[in-house]
Amino acid sequence: MAAMPPPGRRTLIWALVPAALCAVLLAAADPRGAFPLNDDFQWSDAVFGFVAGRGLRFAEWVYASAVTHVAFGAVPARLFGPTDEVLRVWNMAWGCVAAGLVVLLGRRFEAGRGAALAAGCALAAPPLHLVMSASFHLEITLMLALLLAFWAFLSYEESGA
Repeated sequence: MAAMPPPGRRTLIWALVPAALCAVLLAAADPRGAFPLNDDFQWSDAVFGFVAGRGLRFAEWVYASAVTHVAFGAVPARLFGPTDEVLRVWNMAWGCVAAGLVVLLGRRFEAGRGAALAAGCALAAPPLHLVMSASFHLEITLMLALLLAFWAFLSYEESGA
């Protein structure tokens, strides 16, 4: 596989479009409040206990992948305080980043700007993505990790190592 040059400034600017679209839609939904949304209390309770020094404790029905999700949530909880709003904003930011990353991956595969932009917006705008981004659910963290892992794999393959 031939090495692709790093994304240019124009591509990075185009990647901001779906990220901004996602941010605007999330702001319009106004998911503020010092309470968990849906069932994300399962994650926030574990994060809050972890940063308070009570160790990793999960509800009986939480699965093993929660360990990395709790660690991911512990970063902003330690920096800005253990609140549901902090975790929600953290997840919303990463949901927006994921939409922009789709554009960068599309361009990396030599998709046209329009096709890459459409792919990013197709991720940014659906209600399910917005709901999952506006709460501290595992799905956004997992999707972002998969996109970043895919980017890293492509970089490794292109390096010829």
